[in-house]
Amino acid sequence: MKNFIKIITLSIYIVFVFSCGNNVTKTTSRYEGAVSTSSNTKDLIANKCILIYDEYGSIEITIEGGTQYDSYIKIENSELIQTSNDSYHASKNNKRYSFTFYNTYMKLTIENNDNTTTEGTLSKVN
Repeated sequence: MKNFIKIITLSIYIVFVFSCGNNVTKTTSRYEGAVSTSSNTKDLIANKCILIYDEYGSIEITIEGGTQYDSYIKIENSELIQTSNDSYHASKNNKRYSFTFYNTYMKLTIENNDNTTTEGTLSKVN
C-alpha cells in the first residue's frame, strides 16, 4: 500500500512539473507605432498600428486613423513562414506581410492590393 501511495504521489508531481514547464515559454508581446502608406510617387497616409504577437505564435494587427487603410487582421501561426531567425512573412486577403523582430522594436511591411506599401517601425511596449 505504501508503494502505491508513493507511485500516485510521484505521478501527480511529474504531471504538475510538466504542466508548469509548458506555460513558462509562452509569452505575449505588444508593439505600437505609426505606419505610413506610400505609392511609388508620394506618401499618402499615416496611421496608428498596434501589433500583438500572442502566446500561440499568432499575430494580430490593428491599423486605425480614419482612413481607407484602417483594418484588423489576425494571422495564425500556421500562416507564418519564417525567412530567417527573426523574420517572417505571410500572405492573407491579397496582401503580403513582412515582420522583422528586434529586441525593443519590430519592422512591419504590408504590400497592399492597390500597389501601395504600408510600413513602419513599431516599439515594443511590454
